[in-house]
Amino acid sequence: MASWIKRGLVVPLALLGIIGLMLMGRTLLPPAGESGSPLEGSFALAATLDEVLERPDVYELPGVAVFAPAADEADAELLSLSTLLCDAITERLVATRQLRLVSCTSTRAAMQANLAGANLGHLLGVDYAVDGELSRDAGGHPRLHLQMRELKRVAQVWALEDDATPERVAHVVRRVSDRVLTGVGIETEVEVAPIPPLLYGQYLRATQLARGSTEQRFEALRLVQDVLAQAPDYSPALYSELALRSMTASFARPGEPPPEPEVLLQRNQERLEQTRLLGERLLQLDPEDWRGHTLLLNAAVEQGRWVTALQHGERLAQGPAGRPGGARIHAQLQLYAGYAARAKSQARLAAVADPLDAQAYRVLAQAHGILGEDDAMRSFAAIAREISGHGVPLIEAVLARRAGDTAGFVKHFTDWLTPLYGDAEAAQRVARGVVDEAARDQALVAIEALPPSGRVRAAGHFLEYALLGMPERAADAVREATERSTAGWLEQLWWPELADMRTQPAFGDAMLRAGLTQLWDREGGADGCARVPGAGWRCH
Repeated sequence: MASWIKRGLVVPLALLGIIGLMLMGRTLLPPAGESGSPLEGSFALAATLDEVLERPDVYELPGVAVFAPAADEADAELLSLSTLLCDAITERLVATRQLRLVSCTSTRAAMQANLAGANLGHLLGVDYAVDGELSRDAGGHPRLHLQMRELKRVAQVWALEDDATPERVAHVVRRVSDRVLTGVGIETEVEVAPIPPLLYGQYLRATQLARGSTEQRFEALRLVQDVLAQAPDYSPALYSELALRSMTASFARPGEPPPEPEVLLQRNQERLEQTRLLGERLLQLDPEDWRGHTLLLNAAVEQGRWVTALQHGERLAQGPAGRPGGARIHAQLQLYAGYAARAKSQARLAAVADPLDAQAYRVLAQAHGILGEDDAMRSFAAIAREISGHGVPLIEAVLARRAGDTAGFVKHFTDWLTPLYGDAEAAQRVARGVVDEAARDQALVAIEALPPSGRVRAAGHFLEYALLGMPERAADAVREATERSTAGWLEQLWWPELADMRTQPAFGDAMLRAGLTQLWDREGGADGCARVPGAGWRCH
């Protein structure tokens, strides 16, 4: 078993909870379509999703989309409160287990596209929308105006106004959620929080601060710890506290020197055990708590216990009706483990459940690409690009290379490498070396000149070495990377272009170290891998 040295939780896996809910407030979608109105573009996108996802005409449960209330973009506090309200209301409605909810990521994408009316229901696959405005009254206090609309009839179900001051937030979340349930015709009581309203407001304030600077995240951590001092079993705060400690672990508090590497290593090792213990505690409090499954999934991945990780991923995917994101996490795990065909099926379910989640389409594009299905890869990459407003550079680089588009490959591969290297010029030299044998030596010089941090971020540069025609060196880099960490880079192992790397003995050693061969023994080999008598697992 490898010695897993991490920089915190496996953040790419945890789209749910504080890491997901706190960081989803980003702009996702430009006006849809290159010509015509945004509404025309939305009809085209909805029709495309119907076709490529084979979406059902009728869903088992009523669907609701909660939108962050519109707010003055110059008022950072109102914008943060708007995001918080969307997340908190959606979370409470999910807890009823009687509705289908799309994520606030999807509704923010829809807002950016200026979608409206019955077509919004078609695009998101929902029956109702909750939207409105957040403004300030004459005294400068937040004031909320919301409505619920039935989309097919283009009819207002209800409208309400309320103060949205910190001491009123808990009341507002409960009031809106109850009105939604009544409007849909469901009679269910779900506590907004098993803590006093003022304490709940303090917790929500912490989630606002967690989106800000490092100093604000430390303040958020303090607030969450204050909440736990008075409500030690409040699951959201327990989860948030661990996540915030992970997010701030590599930073110094204001006025303090940065922590030494040995201190960071000790913190990370301690946090791995804390992750496992908290996950077990949360599931003891509630066996269906997605936070507990997310934490135990992360701990299992860090320790190379993939059977356990996928079991928790499956629980997330098959969890309470209406929770968005679980199927996509499961799909990502399967892609990491080399199960591209399984990931493709699971990611499709994720996209049907949450139609404007760009990451679900990225997983779909990559899974199809790994399986050599270029047309589908291109289609899903285009959808991800339209929804997110930015590209999927590695996928676009692979598509360009397969199409013989040298200039396109250099551009997209440079775009993908630059954040890893922190050096656009070095990234471009490496990209050129892949397509021009005369530039290969310069590419290798550029790689070797990168600082150690760049080597860690690029997982030992295995992908670059493989594409530069150095499969043995690439496999050695994979083996080295598994000694340090494992996370999102695993999904890059399975491109057909890296087949020569996967035949190297060092690659088999790396898969054993990563714990993946134990998974394959139980669940079947990764796509393209088979057990050879007397020789273990071999991949091509």
